[in-house]
Amino acid sequence: MRQFYQVLPSENDPEREGVAWALDIDDPLYHPREAVAASVVHVFELRDILYSDFLMTDAGWNLFSPAFREVLDAHAVEEDGLRWCQVTVKREEEHREYHTYYFDAVPDVLNQDDTIFAGDFVVRPSFRAAEAESARVITVDEAGGIGRMYVTQHVVSTAMNAKITGVMFGKVRTK
Repeated sequence: MRQFYQVLPSENDPEREGVAWALDIDDPLYHPREAVAASVVHVFELRDILYSDFLMTDAGWNLFSPAFREVLDAHAVEEDGLRWCQVTVKREEEHREYHTYYFDAVPDVLNQDDTIFAGDFVVRPSFRAAEAESARVITVDEAGGIGRMYVTQHVVSTAMNAKITGVMFGKVRTK
C-alpha cells in the first residue's frame, strides 16, 4: 500500500519560517494558470526570513525552489496533472527563480467515510489505497487545483536525501 504525506512548512527552522509577500498580485482569487496563460512572472519578497526550498505566500501559493521542483518532477507522472508557473523571489538585492504549482487533474482518492470535512473543505484527508496506487504527486482540493499537495514516501525520501529546506511532511491516513 502506497503511503502519502502532505507537504507542509517546516516548524523547526525559525530563520526560514514565514511568508513571501506578493508584490504584484491584488486579487485573492488570482490563479497561477492565469499567469502562465499571460506569460507573466510574478514577484514575491522575503521579509525577515531566509530563502528555503519551500516557501508559503500571502497569495495562498506555495513556492518551490528549482531543487525541490526537480525532486517533484522526478516522481510525478503525467496522470498526476502537475503543472508549474515560474515566479521570482527577491530578498534585498538578490533575486531567485521559484515555481508554484497547479494541477490539471484532481483524482478521486478520498475515502469519504474517513475524511474529516468542514463544509466542503478537507480538514484531514484519508485516501483509498486502491484508487491512490498509481498517483505520486497530487491534490484533493477542488479549488482550481492549487490546494494542498500530497506526495508519496519515495518523494519524501528523495527530498530528505537532497536536504530540501523549509518543509516537513505530515502522514495521511490510507485505507
